[in-house]
Amino acid sequence: MPNKTEKINITSVMNDGEAFQFATEISDYLKQIGYMKIDGVNQAIYSRPVSGQNIGRDSTGVKIVIGTRISQ
Repeated sequence: MPNKTEKINITSVMNDGEAFQFATEISDYLKQIGYMKIDGVNQAIYSRPVSGQNIGRDSTGVKIVIGTRISQ
């Protein structure tokens, strides 16, 4: 878990309302529990399909990408 002053960037797949809503819920929750540097909820178009939730880290902070729902 990142420290509460680390920058967190949340992105959802463009044109996927469910992914955007889930990303917004994650952003709201993190703010509610004290994470201060949430970079809103962005939307992006990817060259390859993105599914599920992807969490990583780079030199700028934590990256959370919400893709489309994984079909079962």
